[in-house]
Amino acid sequence: PEKIKISSTRPAGAVNAIEGEVYDIAYLGDMTVYHVRLDDGHVVRASTMNAARITEDPLSWNDRAWVSFRPDAGVVLTR
Repeated sequence: PEKIKISSTRPAGAVNAIEGEVYDIAYLGDMTVYHVRLDDGHVVRASTMNAARITEDPLSWNDRAWVSFRPDAGVVLTR
């Protein structure tokens, strides 16, 4: 899914959530892109909009983080 959220704590009530480690961060001005390596070795990319100069709970390299998406955000491609 393209609508992946990232947070330092497990989202309450999240059905599609998995924990990993932030291994790369790219600050692109209006957005930040995080690459999270899951415990099985797969990598998930999550983006956040930089709406404020300072964030309340910033993530950094090697931090544990949760990536999640809403159940209606997934699309199964059959072909």
